Amino acid sequence: MIHHIRFTPDCSWGEDLEFFFKVMSITNVCYVDEYLTYYRILASGNLSSKYNNTR
Repeated sequence: MIHHIRFTPDCSWGEDLEFFFKVMSITNVCYVDEYLTYYRILASGNLSSKYNNTR
């Protein structure tokens, strides 16, 4: 990794936003008018869950 950008180890909320702010602070950013990622909302209402090897 050229700029050594990493997630903060104990960050439990907003880690993706923190990562994007770090990227935007060191490079040029442009707007792309299309969806490039999707969030999966689980039945529990959470955006994520712990990995379960039995699934």
